[in-house]
Amino acid sequence: MERTILNPLVLIFIYLTGRFIFYRIEHVLNPRANPPKHIIDRLLFSLLVILLIPDIYAAILVFIIHLFLVFMDTYLLPPRPTYLKLGYLMHLMMALLVAPLLLSFLVGYFSRWSNPIQTWFFNTLSTSVILGPLVAGEKISRTILILCGYLFTLKEGTIFIRLSLNRIRAVPKKKDKPQQRDLAEYERGKLIGILERTFIYFLIIFHQIGAIAVIVALKSLARFKELEDKQFAEYFLIGSLLSLLMAGIPAVVVRILLHYWLG
Repeated sequence: MERTILNPLVLIFIYLTGRFIFYRIEHVLNPRANPPKHIIDRLLFSLLVILLIPDIYAAILVFIIHLFLVFMDTYLLPPRPTYLKLGYLMHLMMALLVAPLLLSFLVGYFSRWSNPIQTWFFNTLSTSVILGPLVAGEKISRTILILCGYLFTLKEGTIFIRLSLNRIRAVPKKKDKPQQRDLAEYERGKLIGILERTFIYFLIIFHQIGAIAVIVALKSLARFKELEDKQFAEYFLIGSLLSLLMAGIPAVVVRILLHYWLG
């Protein structure tokens, strides 16, 4: 059971981790003005499959599929800027659903050849007081699933929120120059949103949903006076609701999968 579960999860984990570390949000928001970077880094990073997958043939297959995903979400651009969100959603659909399902189907046709590097890696991790309990037995699948959901809320959540705010033009403006974006405020909002989604995600994962109200209240209290500005209030409200969704939905999906798939 562990082998069949782990392969698609490793693919998703490496894809999301690579995007989180190397991918530039600006490339998604304006791909033609911001050429891709770190492509080689992402491809080399995918060699991590050798450490995580017990079957060498399955590891090679995951590596090949990951290469396809990297080139697709880097060079397959939407024909028009108005299709950015649609193109982004199609890339995610391919990475999180289609490719893992294809991998689950194909991996059964490969003869299994034990991966000694993976065996050594997990034996080393199991001796760690901190990491040992997280990788023991089938707990590795649960750990990777939770990390996948968290990585999604961080990077993909930020991208989706930015695409949505830009699409409806609900972005902060400079007070002295209303026609220009307030980039400093935009970046502060991005950091606040990341922290907010981090707390909300893990509060839901650990079933402490009531504490979410404290996070929302603190955020609203800190921006209370600024909410008198109608334009800023709209940006704040839309961004906050999107942030809640982009933390809540992945957390709920992960909890469901933990209970019904890995339970």
